[in-house]
Amino acid sequence: MRARVTNMSRGARGFHTADGGTALLDPGASAVLDLAPHPAHDAWAAAGEVAVSLEGEAEPPAPRARPAARAAPSRGRDA
Repeated sequence: MRARVTNMSRGARGFHTADGGTALLDPGASAVLDLAPHPAHDAWAAAGEVAVSLEGEAEPPAPRARPAARAAPSRGRDA
């Protein structure tokens, strides 16, 4: 599965890829990987040590902007 993986732990992590390789990510690093299913990936994600998000997931919709309030025409100081 294509996923963006971010290593949030204090040490480097090795992620198993679908092609049989391992991608090493340093702390704070992020990469898009063809991630292979592996129990360590699930455990790290459950512990909050890595973040995994599927590529192509829709971004949450942006908050709707409130319409600009129309100002009443100014009638000057004597109105």
